[in-house]
Formats: sequence, C-alpha cells, structure tokens
Amino acid sequence: MKYKKFLWGDGLELLSEALLKEKYIVWGQFFEVTIAGDRVWMRPEARIERRQNTSSINTEKQRADAVIVMLNPGSCKPILAAQLGEWTEAKPDKTQFQLMRLMERMSWDEMKIVNLSDVCEGNRMKFLALLKRSEIGGIVHSRFANNSVSEWSKIISSADRLLYGWGDKPEPKKMANAYGLLDFDNMLTSYGKKPIAVWHPVKGYPKHPNPWIPERCEAWLEDMVSVLNNQEAVYQ
Repeated sequence: MKYKKFLWGDGLELLSEALLKEKYIVWGQFFEVTIAGDRVWMRPEARIERRQNTSSINTEKQRADAVIVMLNPGSCKPILAAQLGEWTEAKPDKTQFQLMRLMERMSWDEMKIVNLSDVCEGNRMKFLALLKRSEIGGIVHSRFANNSVSEWSKIISSADRLLYGWGDKPEPKKMANAYGLLDFDNMLTSYGKKPIAVWHPVKGYPKHPNPWIPERCEAWLEDMVSVLNNQEAVYQ
C-alpha cells in the first residue's frame, strides 16, 4: 500500500494516520455509568503499544516508556463490544496519533494515558455539563479523586517518564491542583519524577499535544522531543 507523505516546515515527514495504525495499537479499559439518566462511557486508562504481531494486550510488560496525564479521553470508544473493565482495542483519535508520532521519534514501545477525568466526551461544553451533573449526583468521575496519593503513585511508578499535556483550560488546572500534580517539589519527593511538558512560557500550562492547528502540532512535537532529549542528556 502506498502512503501519502506529509512534510512539515523543516522537511521532516509527518507520518500518516494509516501508517501509524499499522505500527501502533490503542488499548483501553472502559466502563459505563449513568449520569442523570444518560449512559456514559468512562475510560480510566489507555495504552498505545507498538504492534508486536499479537492481537492481545501485553499485560506482562512491567514498565511503560512514559505516562501522560491528559484532561479526559475525549471521544475515545471501544472498537468492538467487550466486557466492561476488560482491556479492548480502541479507535485512535487525533491526539493519540500525535502521541504515536512522539513514540516513533523517541523509539518508544509503550505509552500510557491517564486522565484528570475519565468521562469520554469530545465536546467541551457537553463534557463540562457531564462533570456538573456528576457532582450533583455524587458520581466519581475520576479514579484519582478519592485517594489521589496511592493511585498516582501506582500509575507514575509504572512508567519511566511522567508527561503532562492537558492544555490551557481552567478546569484541568483546577483538577490538577486538587490532585497535587502542580506541586512539583512534592511530585519529585513523593513519586521520584519531575513532570515533563511543553510549558507555555507566560501562562505556565502544559500544552496539549494536538492543538488542531498543524503548525502548532508540529511545534509541540519538536519541542517535546527537544525537552525529552535534553532531560535525558543530563542524566547520562
């Protein structure tokens, strides 16, 4: 099969989604909850793995190359019907394709994705409405809400690097503060990792991997690769 090549401003090839789907697979754990009468998908965790000629998730692998903290799973859904809570293949979205490009550049085999909220909803206004209805109904929309210390410790210790990428909106900043993720000294002391991100130089938020504008997608990838390479050079 021939793939169309896309070039960014510096001449580097932007790997197409078709090619990325051949190289990587996305797995997710999904649950369903009822929020104000509506059935809503929840996804506590996802994993992007390099395909290894297998049709099942590699649960034997002890550590991932990185874990990234995002706002929520967006519109991510399972491809096929599966038992709730079981790992199942998920349809990649634009953000996950961007993370695959990062994995390709860094020669990573596995990346974990966790979220400040587990609610699967790609429309921001609908997502915020679901959060509000969850609060009113006493529905926990994140596995980190009740016991953030032990839950974060478990997920962060399962990866070599901790990345942030939830973007510029006020809601994720509020949740990240509540979960202690913006106390960098405590993160290093408690979990042994300093968060890695492409930080906005003025507003200080961790930039989202997929800001929709192609040039900014290119910039995020190049900046993240640079940050990662510089950090790893320090420890060599």
